Amino acid sequence: MFRYAVIYTFGGVYADVDTDCITPISSWNITDCDLLVGLENDLHFCQWAFAATARSPFMKAIIEAIVGKFESHDGVDTSNPNFVHYHTGPAIFSQSLKESFAKILGFQNVSLSWDSRKWFNALQNRTYTAPYRICVRDYAFFNFEHVRNNYASSAEYQNWTSWTKEAHRLSAESNPKQET
Repeated sequence: MFRYAVIYTFGGVYADVDTDCITPISSWNITDCDLLVGLENDLHFCQWAFAATARSPFMKAIIEAIVGKFESHDGVDTSNPNFVHYHTGPAIFSQSLKESFAKILGFQNVSLSWDSRKWFNALQNRTYTAPYRICVRDYAFFNFEHVRNNYASSAEYQNWTSWTKEAHRLSAESNPKQET
């Protein structure tokens, strides 16, 4: 959630620590974007690299959804093998964007269950004005044209241990068995 809060507060470009910037950010042509988001795949919007202006209503919606999920679940359920995706990762990021696009931009006759590719197509065909200037980029933008994710979360990378390989240990440490 830290990434969303920092971008909401200060605005700017965010990228995970295990990403490589292939081209300078100044060459991305995003000066007219209040929100820059791309497709990670057809299901999810990319949340390991994005940009937004300070006080973005889209970032606010993501933060509110994360807090709401935390409160409604009385914390984080680490027994779920996909708890990061569910609580702070691509699942909640994508769903929150879809809901805020529908509400803030007044989309009519849309389904919140659309995959991100359908939303991408719908967003591409609209004109936006500040503070809702949305720049959506296709898969290639954040996957090999301008930024590359090395996915350290799923493999050993430069001596970093994969959190997905350590999830069982992390879960056990955060939920110790009570003595009987």
